[in-house]
Amino acid sequence: QLFRIYGSQEGSRYKHVVEPSITYHWIPHFTEKTLQQPFDIFDDVFHRNDFMFSITNRFYARTASPGGAFATREFALLRISQGLDLTGQSGAAFSQVAPGPFFSDLTIEARAQLTSTLTLRTDVAYDASQGQLDIANAGIALQPLPFTTISLERRFRRDPNIDFINGAIGLALPKGWGLAYSTGYNARDKSFAG
Repeated sequence: QLFRIYGSQEGSRYKHVVEPSITYHWIPHFTEKTLQQPFDIFDDVFHRNDFMFSITNRFYARTASPGGAFATREFALLRISQGLDLTGQSGAAFSQVAPGPFFSDLTIEARAQLTSTLTLRTDVAYDASQGQLDIANAGIALQPLPFTTISLERRFRRDPNIDFINGAIGLALPKGWGLAYSTGYNARDKSFAG
């Protein structure tokens, strides 16, 4: 983790943190003795031999409140990541397409809390080999009152073909209760989904 702090000791200060990361996954092939029957689809475990490279940028702000105390919050995040599969895809259907190591989609995630009541976020996945976006999502959340939240998001996925616009409004009620209304619009079929 690398970081740098900007600003004076007495006033507002900003901190930029850089977190590079390398993750390696290895799961060996199963034999008749080690293979267990899955209870459901979530229990399926497959052979893996891959790396995940990522670099995360975090931005913090420390500001003084009217009472003289300081408050610190993370106001922005930018993460870029990509995987490298060392085995490629196996099977006759993939032997000519991806016989060996290949890179997964380049993924970019960004989030910004512009004010204490307004948050933006987005994430995209780009397939460099095909030269196209596989996933693109964006959303905005607004809290005009302490007990009210309004959100709007656009979700796109190439395969399966998904293109939705979702909206919601929520109210925080006393004693831990809440009330929310949400709806989704299918931009591909031009119809309300629910």
